[in-house]
Amino acid sequence: MLSVYVPVGPAVNYNAPILKPSVSVYQIRVDFDDGNQLFMPEGYGLGTVCVFSSLALMGELTFQYSYNEKNKPFPFATPISLWLTA
Repeated sequence: MLSVYVPVGPAVNYNAPILKPSVSVYQIRVDFDDGNQLFMPEGYGLGTVCVFSSLALMGELTFQYSYNEKNKPFPFATPISLWLTA
């Protein structure tokens, strides 16, 4: 198994009056297990949409990967999807 941490969160200051980003940067732990796998952790809060009763802005990182610890030193992943919902 290979474990890595992926930082997710605001990297720059946003200047959008309808969006209030979180000040937190989340460290998402990705554990690459042998075989063909789907990585789909629980969602995380990215901030607030300041219209429609201040809805929470949530993110979810999802991708499929194939990993063989003995034969490949690095995992191969399909395109990564970042879903944002409010």
